[in-house]
Amino acid sequence: VDDSFIFFVQDSIGNVKLQLAKLKHAVGETTTALNLIENNIPASIFQMNDAELDSYVSKMTRDGNIALESKETLSRRILQSTEWLVSGGLRSGSEIKSRYHTVLKLAPKWERAHFHFGKYIESLLETRFSALSELGNNASRLMVLQNDKSCQEYSLESVSHFGRSLQLGQKHLFQALPRLLAMWLEFTSIESADKNASLEENQAQMNSLIKSFAEKIPEHLFYTALPQLLSCVIHQNDETAKNVALILTSVLAKYPGQAMWSCGWLRYSKSKEKNEVAEKIFVGAQRILQKQGND
Repeated sequence: VDDSFIFFVQDSIGNVKLQLAKLKHAVGETTTALNLIENNIPASIFQMNDAELDSYVSKMTRDGNIALESKETLSRRILQSTEWLVSGGLRSGSEIKSRYHTVLKLAPKWERAHFHFGKYIESLLETRFSALSELGNNASRLMVLQNDKSCQEYSLESVSHFGRSLQLGQKHLFQALPRLLAMWLEFTSIESADKNASLEENQAQMNSLIKSFAEKIPEHLFYTALPQLLSCVIHQNDETAKNVALILTSVLAKYPGQAMWSCGWLRYSKSKEKNEVAEKIFVGAQRILQKQGND
């Protein structure tokens, strides 16, 4: 029998287990579903480095020639079981993070994995906010974010994975992009009265991430968030304001006919600051279009 056919059969078994597990989970048999989907996956896999994972995935079944299943099938099984564990609160935060890291080592360019990891990290952020915020209002939230390094790291990590997911696809656009923008704009709006070096460093890192995403995430995705971006053209953080203008300039240059009407009101705003920003955005878009025309 051809080796490729045997591999196909082995890999298909993993897919069948996944679909059967989904059926069991749908009828409320979570334990059975988890047992099915994680059958033959050792707990040690979640502590493996890249080289160890590669060795595990290429584990042989006959004469050292045929792999048990593909990385894609294995990562799908682990991600699905991880999502069920998260929804059921059946594992600790560190265990869940190890699972997501393993999935992304197996499938680093999987949009869904980055999105769900970003969403999970954001849930950890919100849980920490709840635990540390006494008043539960926005001022208290910003104070926690200003002083708590874990919250700052969660914000960075969540935004990083949301941004990566948007680079890879748009299936989760209307969940990932609004959250990415909101977390970025909130985090960089904090002003430290006592020159908090850690906060300033993390804010700079956040803006560096966003600048990178502005160049890599397609303009038509940002176009869907124009109202959110336009509402923040004036921002406490200078680098954030520059990034907002950079994104708006790119969108306007890419879709001048559509974006002009949304961006145009800035030019007629009663705010002198907004007028100046609008002028820079329109001039920047014009330069991009002229350069493209010359090329």
